[in-house]
Amino acid sequence: MEHKKYELSESLQRMQDILDSKGEEYRKYRFIPQEGVLPEHKGYFVDCAVIASRLYFHVNDLSQLGVAKIYDIYINETKCILAENELCQKIILHGNTIIGIYTMGPEGFLNELTDVAGRLSSLPDVINTKVGRKSSPLIGNVCSLEAGYQFAVRADDGIDFFGGMLNRAESWIVKRGEDEKEPKGLFISQVVRDNLKEQYQKFFQLSSFEGVYHGYIENIGMSRWVKEQ
Repeated sequence: MEHKKYELSESLQRMQDILDSKGEEYRKYRFIPQEGVLPEHKGYFVDCAVIASRLYFHVNDLSQLGVAKIYDIYINETKCILAENELCQKIILHGNTIIGIYTMGPEGFLNELTDVAGRLSSLPDVINTKVGRKSSPLIGNVCSLEAGYQFAVRADDGIDFFGGMLNRAESWIVKRGEDEKEPKGLFISQVVRDNLKEQYQKFFQLSSFEGVYHGYIENIGMSRWVKEQ
């Protein structure tokens, strides 16, 4: 990171340079490009998918150490689930939300990401059971899945993503947490639902958010392990 005094005159010139550009610089990429081919000060759009998972605590009497351990477990295992697919390009932690960003794959790829979301949805039950709180859960989560073109820019550590789908995917699950005491389930956009196989589409119904669907999914193997404990 470069530390440099902010000068208004230079700032205004940078703004003008962007305003005067013809727009060709804002290319659309089918795949997330390598850092070296990106313009240094210009953003671009990339066709991708986003999975967001937001953690909620059902109790507020945990010790600081207890909260730290739950955070560690949840973050580690969520990252493992998100990164399992080779098209996962970046994982972002933002407050209690963890976001995985994927280069858009071939036809049927959103079915694969729905399976990923199913594992994420089942993860709190596994953790609660593992720590001896199967009957009185400590945590839960809400997930979302969105797809389309996302604005991105070069960053010190590679690529950063800004606004757009990230905001939408996170807003659904944050609002759900405000409306329900123990929120759960998966939100998907109309675009995602239209590209799912019929077997998966039937799990989702229109939600209170316009053009957004909500449903309850789980990973069969993880749920079976919880029931056997």
